[in-house]
Amino acid sequence: MRNDLDVVQRAPGASMIGWATAAPAVSAAFLGSLVEVVEAFTIVLAVGTIRGWRPALAGTAAGLVLLAVIVLALGPVLDRVPLQALQLVIGVLLLLFGLRWLRKAMLRSAGVIPFTTRLPPMRARPPPCPWTPAVSGITWTG
Repeated sequence: MRNDLDVVQRAPGASMIGWATAAPAVSAAFLGSLVEVVEAFTIVLAVGTIRGWRPALAGTAAGLVLLAVIVLALGPVLDRVPLQALQLVIGVLLLLFGLRWLRKAMLRSAGVIPFTTRLPPMRARPPPCPWTPAVSGITWTG
């Protein structure tokens, strides 16, 4: 005789995922989101420090409202997209970005392109500051 607690009711075609399987994915998604939160907070802090807190908080509120509208509008539509097609597109995009970064890293390590391309080339040594103080006969500029 079977007990009612022994029978697990599942939808047809559905499978149960245990915490041993789901925990790494949930942890990775949480940590990835946490990195983005820290990055967004840093931007808000920088804008608040430079421009003032009113524009920084107004921009934050506008961004959160826009995000909520996009999620509410496109969330239900995402159910209609086949999961395998979505995974394929995202995987191809990630692969293309990764290959681009790998190519750039290989060229930098081979010396073909410089390690920094955004900054102008620096002089060998900047001239010493005329008002640099000396402590006990030792200058701070060396």
